[in-house]
Amino acid sequence: YDTLITRCCRQQSLTLDVKYQSRELHSQNKLHLIIITNYIVVK
Repeated sequence: YDTLITRCCRQQSLTLDVKYQSRELHSQNKLHLIIITNYIVVK
């Protein structure tokens, strides 16, 4: 999951804050993918 999200963040040129928040939510796998997707859509 972490690698996948890091890739997405790089492609979208998102801030480090998004990466850190995604790592905090790493324990909740399904939920955290939904949230990171929302971040990408919003930005």
